[in-house]
Amino acid sequence: MGHNRKTWTVLLGLLAAAALLVSACGDDDDDDGIDAPAPDATGELSSGNEEEPRESATAVGTAAAGDAPDDDGFPLTVERSDGEELVIEEAPQRIVSLDASATEILYAIDAGDQIVAADLYSNFPEEALLKARLDAFAPSPEAILAEEPDLVLIFSNEGDIVSVLDDLGVEVLFLEPPAELDGIMERVELFGEITGHGEEAAAVASDMANRVDSIVEAVSGADEGPRVFHELDNTLFSVGPGSFIGDLYELLGAENVAAAAGQPFPQLTSEAIIAADPEVVILADEAFGETIETVSARPGWAVITAVREGRIHGVDPDIASRPGPRIVEFLELVAAYLYPELFE
Repeated sequence: MGHNRKTWTVLLGLLAAAALLVSACGDDDDDDGIDAPAPDATGELSSGNEEEPRESATAVGTAAAGDAPDDDGFPLTVERSDGEELVIEEAPQRIVSLDASATEILYAIDAGDQIVAADLYSNFPEEALLKARLDAFAPSPEAILAEEPDLVLIFSNEGDIVSVLDDLGVEVLFLEPPAELDGIMERVELFGEITGHGEEAAAVASDMANRVDSIVEAVSGADEGPRVFHELDNTLFSVGPGSFIGDLYELLGAENVAAAAGQPFPQLTSEAIIAADPEVVILADEAFGETIETVSARPGWAVITAVREGRIHGVDPDIASRPGPRIVEFLELVAAYLYPELFE
């Protein structure tokens, strides 16, 4: 079954709003109505504007700078997602971030002024829109080299770009998105080490952990978690075990109706969702036209408890689908949707 570019970016991502066909997913059907696993996810679905004003290719970031990078702890050896090791000799000063989540993390730890270029979907904070813009899904070695980077951050090896940059002598850190919430906080701390902002990163990760603990404690008294369906797009891709979003629902004690697929980003059938009867539906595709009205109008969905009781909630896909500091905002928001009686 083909799927559009929005679906591709949704799926680690999850997470882009384009209509370009980029791949094909499996078409094997399971007995429970859940299709074969989707392709590798990007964790990024963005409704950001790709045409915002930007800096020139060699401009330095305009975000308020924090303390100067700390050169202690270098050289630093980091294992990439392809198993190769990258040795970073000193804190990079010209980072190309082809990962919107990485961009958000760098700004959160006061390393935004070390970014010289970012991918098309790096739209938070607003200062990121001023950076030179590069396409992470069709990466151009020439465009990357033009930025004279001392480090390139990549979450997906599109077009074997990692090997291409390796051969060109460019330092590239290929890190796939974390599969769980703890991994996101570890990623924050890692980026702190890499950029020389370890103290700032530790503070961000600690704040995230404290907020997570507060939410988990607040919902721990619930007798039973509700059944929930998390919709990535209107072709019914969802989240399951092995995805950081699936991990969030598990932390909240919810019964994820897509968990039975046993895959990070499964595609469900309408029949399977109706049979599972979710009590809450979370729409990560509201920015792309899905609403309580469109969901309620789907054939057969009128019998679903979430539809009958009006418990269909849209969420900002950038917050819901990016493994960065703002994922805690999503956790807090969804906790209130799942357990409204605990957050009145």
